Amino acid sequence: MFLYVTIILAICLVDLSSTLPIIDQSGLTWIYPILTNPSATDQRWGNRIPPRVFRVPRITISSSYHNVTGAPPSHVSASSPPLHEKRYTNGPDDRVRWDDRSYPYSAMGRLTNPKSLCSASLIGPRHVATARHCWAPNVPYHFAPAYNGGEVFGGAEVTEVLMLTEKDIPEGVCAENADWAIFVLDRRLGEPQGFLGANTIDSAHVERPLFYNIGYPGDLDGASRPYRQQSISVYSKQRCDANGPLDTNADASLGQSGGPLWLEENGNYWQYGVMARLTLFDGQLTWTTFTGGAALGGRRCVRTRAMALGDIYAGCLASFETPNEENST
Repeated sequence: MFLYVTIILAICLVDLSSTLPIIDQSGLTWIYPILTNPSATDQRWGNRIPPRVFRVPRITISSSYHNVTGAPPSHVSASSPPLHEKRYTNGPDDRVRWDDRSYPYSAMGRLTNPKSLCSASLIGPRHVATARHCWAPNVPYHFAPAYNGGEVFGGAEVTEVLMLTEKDIPEGVCAENADWAIFVLDRRLGEPQGFLGANTIDSAHVERPLFYNIGYPGDLDGASRPYRQQSISVYSKQRCDANGPLDTNADASLGQSGGPLWLEENGNYWQYGVMARLTLFDGQLTWTTFTGGAALGGRRCVRTRAMALGDIYAGCLASFETPNEENST
């Protein structure tokens, strides 16, 4: 008999000073690698204000694998190359530098605070989906869509963060299913740049090379350029609920936390999760996990002072209670 040890890596570039503990649960070892991110610290942060935090309740979602109506995407004219054109980097790494700035890539970008960096995507006019572990208290955040060695379309500050209440975070391995958050911007970047719809995986999506991911890997161009991977397969049938977690064969490295798992269907671009973790066995990547699903779009049903009336969509999944505000200062 041999011991199977799973090493889980949170893949956000974070500050050396904020070391997190190693958690060992039934042979699982969760390691959050702590790295300084020089490309995030060079921004002039000045007196920017940290966002307010709202804790929102969990909703129950079912599907057929799941009858869920996701929040719809915007319809910005797309002029990108055909999605079926496969490209490779050297060796087994399938991530390719991606300089296309048209939709849907205009909706995917880089999320930074003074000392850390994650990947993220627009899922509404002012709403950005990313991993929950990309959030840290008492620091400001900045989102730049289609960032490519510099800001292409400008950027926006984060004014609010929505995430699940602590009591609604599942215990054990399903806790990773809560590793998503919605960052609310002070500008409506999703109107000119477009945004992705949020949806839940169907059985027809499983074990087929259909999905895409884009993010800002620290091991390629120092997280300063976007890299895309296509033909990603989802292997797991959700272990916890309809929104995941989803285990895939996506390549990844530090800085890609929060990046979208997405695909194109009938001219619409749908997001099925945010990158949450890597799992290694004997030092080798075994799978990359995404989570969030249609819940990413459902959060747009929650009102905060930063959300205009027009930010409430027909695609909302449920009526939410008033969120609990958490003082982030």
